[in-house]
Order: sequence, then C-alpha cells, then structure tokens
Amino acid sequence: MQKIDLKKALVKVEITCGLPEEEVAVNALTANTTSPIDTRSRVNARGGYDFVKRFIEKLEREQEIKYKVAYYQNQSGVPKDPRCSVQHLCKILICLDRVKYDYSSSGRSQHPSSLVVPQFLSPKETERLQKLLPLLSQGLWIERELYKSLEKYITSPAVKGNCNLASISLSGNSLLADGSAFGFKAPAVLSLPIIAAFRVFLDENYEWTLPFDEFAPVVGV
Repeated sequence: MQKIDLKKALVKVEITCGLPEEEVAVNALTANTTSPIDTRSRVNARGGYDFVKRFIEKLEREQEIKYKVAYYQNQSGVPKDPRCSVQHLCKILICLDRVKYDYSSSGRSQHPSSLVVPQFLSPKETERLQKLLPLLSQGLWIERELYKSLEKYITSPAVKGNCNLASISLSGNSLLADGSAFGFKAPAVLSLPIIAAFRVFLDENYEWTLPFDEFAPVVGV
C-alpha cells in the first residue's frame, strides 16, 4: 500500500469577522460542509421569509412584545421548540385559508391534506401567505388560549397526580412564539385543528364575519 506524506498538506482556513448572524447563515449555505442544512434555512437564505420578518417587526412595535421566531437552523436567542419556527407560523396561516379550503363548496378541498411548508415559496404562494398574515395575531391568540385551557385542566386534574390527556406529557415545556411558556409538553401540531375550526368565521376576503375580539372569547377553545 502506497504511503502518502501529509507533512506538507495544507488546509485553507478562512476567518470572517464582523458579519451579522444572518449573513453568516447565508455564507454557511455556500460553504463546503458536511452539516445538513434544513429547508427552512435554505428558504430564509433566499429571502423567502422576509415578508414574515417585516410583519413580525410590525407586530412587535404595535404590541410592544418581543417575538421569538426561528428563521434558520441553530439561530441563537430563539428556543428550539418547533412552535417558535417560522414554518409553524406558516402552518397556522394555512389552516386559516378560507379561500383555498372552502368548507361551503362541495367538490373542493375543504381541509388541508398536508401541512408541509413548500421547500420553495413561489411568488403565488408568497402572495397567498401575505394576504393571510393579518390573521396571524388571531391564530396565535387561539393557540395561546388553548394552552391556557390545557394548563388549567392539568393543574386541577380529575385525578390528582395523573394527566389523562393523550399526547400530553408533564415532563417538559411548550414554548410559543410570543414568549408564552407552559409547564407541559404537547405536540406542536396540537393547536392547528382548533385554529382551522375558526375558518368558518372568515369570508372570501379573509375578513372576520364577526368582530374577533367579541366572539372569540365567547366561543372559547
């Protein structure tokens, strides 16, 4: 077997300083690396989530709270909880798409058959999500109220010391994008069917047929 002298072998090391974290993420996608890059990071590197970022920034100014949303892999300062992923926010919007999933028309798709966010957001898909973005606050409100109801039940269970709710674990936490935290672990998709149920209160222009702030607390989750 032929021996190879590696004493003169060189490895190129490039150190870049002073870049913002998002630019580092973009550069990482073009680097020769064996680390797998998830779909979310690829979409973000192409600017696919920029319209969501702008809307979240607007909400933060209006509501004076800091949202914790992960737009790419290993983003610092954001929980790894899937509920804090931008893809989860997109799924919330998809559930509220009254036009694409028209419950009132027979023969049409009435419910999402899959909640997989596309690997590439086409201009048409981006336009659709932009129209739905104003509903994000209400979607997040429904999710938060659901978790509050679960927390209330868990803290006062029918049988003390036990949690008889399927798929709910008392070991772990559930973190939401608005910074809310709950002392139990639930599947990230748990809230989506509940959010989708509110689609019946939307018209074809994505407007609530009744004032949301008035009917939602009455309907409850």
